[in-house]
Parts: sequence; structure tokens; C-alpha cells
Amino acid sequence: MSSLSQKQYHRLGWDDREGTDTHKRLRGLVIEIGCGNGYQKCMLLRISLKSFTFRPVGNGGLELLERSVDNSSVSETHFSSLLSDLSSNSYALPIVENFLNLYPNTGLTNKSRVNGLTEIQQNIDWIQHNADTIGQWLRYNHD
Repeated sequence: MSSLSQKQYHRLGWDDREGTDTHKRLRGLVIEIGCGNGYQKCMLLRISLKSFTFRPVGNGGLELLERSVDNSSVSETHFSSLLSDLSSNSYALPIVENFLNLYPNTGLTNKSRVNGLTEIQQNIDWIQHNADTIGQWLRYNHD
């Protein structure tokens, strides 16, 4: 599966500004398949992109989390995803940690909190440790 997704990944490219809507949707699926099957270049880029794509400004991240707690239509799965997305970089992780301390009964188990925050910190550490490799890859594969 990895070799099949590699070919499509290279054919479609990473730049989402070009192509039809179908190509853009296909690009996302191919990236998910490639990353899910261990295609290292895809995984590096995906992790790098995630670390740069969401940076809450001021208390925006905390306000979003607080609104989610009060909204009964937000499922635990979506709430967990929101926490993960918000804390995917070193700028936002303290916001999420503060929120979890302010709202200890958000529906997440203590084990889930500890595991989630540990995984997020490990991802941040991995990105920092591999920043040079990621930068080289991005420079080499830039148009």
C-alpha cells in the first residue's frame, strides 16, 4: 500500500493551491493513506505541517475549549481531537494543560489526559529533535 500511495503522493504533490477540488480531496486521502502506511516523507511533512498550522492567539484556544465544554452537542471524540489539535505545538500546549487543570471533569479519564499530553509532548520533542532533517527535506522538495 505504501508504494501505491507514494506514486500518487508524488504525482499530486503537496501544494494544495493548485488543482481541481477533486485533486485537493484526493491529495488529502493519499496523504492519510501514505502516512498511515509508514511512508516516512509523508509522515515528516504531515507532522511538520501540523506544528505550524494552528497557533491560537491570546486566550483564543482556551475560549474555544471552554465553549466546547458547555456545548452538549460536542462528542468526546471531537473534544479529544480539539484538545490534540490545539496542543500540537509548544505554543499551545500550556493552554491545554491549563484548561485541563481548570476543568478536571471534562469527561476524559485521568489516564486519557496523561497519555494524550505525554504523546503530544513526545511529538513536540520529536519535531524539535528532527527540525534540521525536516528543514532539509522541505528545502530539497520545494518547487
